[in-house]
Amino acid sequence: MNFRVLLFFLFVSFSGFSQETVSGKIISSTTNEPLAFATIIFNQDRSLIALSDIDGRFSFSSEIPIRSLTVRYLGYETKIRTNLSEKPLIIKLNPALNQLAEVVIVSGENPANKIMRKVLANKARNNPENIGSFRYYSYNKTTFDSPNKDSLKLFQSSHFFIKESVTQRTYKKPDLSEEIILGTKISGFKNPKF
Repeated sequence: MNFRVLLFFLFVSFSGFSQETVSGKIISSTTNEPLAFATIIFNQDRSLIALSDIDGRFSFSSEIPIRSLTVRYLGYETKIRTNLSEKPLIIKLNPALNQLAEVVIVSGENPANKIMRKVLANKARNNPENIGSFRYYSYNKTTFDSPNKDSLKLFQSSHFFIKESVTQRTYKKPDLSEEIILGTKISGFKNPKF
């Protein structure tokens, strides 16, 4: 007797948590090819969203009844479906016929030329040596390649010689300039002195 009572309570508790599942496939109406990663919105509620998989298939479970679904896919018309009785759903999207506006290309001056003219006109004003003083750090990298790289199998995927350095330059008007080499490395040598 106890087993029957337990079975009855289990059945009642599970029936209270019923979920509605909607599944189907999104395809193109012209080619019948699956549309991967289409967006499906249920009941016009943006919190109830699913995406189709790589084969255009989708499955969505909800505790609230699903009355409609909206399918969106780039390059295709949006489709709203309210008849969800078909199992599984096959939703065919029509390609969107977008009219592009006419593009007119006229010849004119290259915008880079205008920028370069402004740079040259303000050269003296932007010259750092016209400022009272300044300091900067710079990273320098020099690479050397063999003129006949194909003959040297060892250096086909890398440079023949690399020199890197970090320097600090300080300038104070009128003519005090100092450059300090903070670090240097040459092609993996431990002691890069020549």
